[in-house]
Amino acid sequence: MDLLNNCDTLEQAPAHYSFNYGVEDHHTGDIKSQHEEREGDVVKGSYSLHEADGTVRTVHYTADPHNGFNAVVERSGHAVHPQIVHQPVVHQPIVHHPIIHH
Repeated sequence: MDLLNNCDTLEQAPAHYSFNYGVEDHHTGDIKSQHEEREGDVVKGSYSLHEADGTVRTVHYTADPHNGFNAVVERSGHAVHPQIVHQPVVHQPIVHHPIIHH
């Protein structure tokens, strides 16, 4: 009997992992991180990212067969929006020059 072709006979171990990653690129403004861990059917983690307005969004999440996926989103910091400066429009007079034909 070929065990690789008969999945019913194989016992699968519960999933178990943990990982972290992060990016901090101040040139592009791409700043984010994530952490996640899983034991069997239970997943827990969080991620955060810097938004374009200067705030930081952080999401804490869990997932399991009984409760499903749940997330709590937090925003920290103060949003900063660019100031629009309206300058007066200066109209220049149109000067007409006669066309001279030779």
